[in-house]
Amino acid sequence: MCLIENIALNKVAWQDHPYGDSKYAADRAVDGLTSDLSLWGGECVVSNPTYDSSEWRVDLGNVLGIHHVNILYVTNNDPWGSLLLFVYYYLLTY
Repeated sequence: MCLIENIALNKVAWQDHPYGDSKYAADRAVDGLTSDLSLWGGECVVSNPTYDSSEWRVDLGNVLGIHHVNILYVTNNDPWGSLLLFVYYYLLTY
């Protein structure tokens, strides 16, 4: 059995151009919570949409080899394969 460790869990995270208050801050990306991926669920990082790009960083505390990175998008809790308007808008329109 292969266990995958989340090496970013609860590490220091940063983003440029955050959206509004701390409810959408970068630390949401590394808190391990993924049960509510709606825009208003309080578990997603949100960037200010008035900028053309955004950057997120996580301090892993050491130099590490990374096999892969999983990025979960705001899906409004719809299953993958359905029409995911948030993902479509943010990935395909920029």
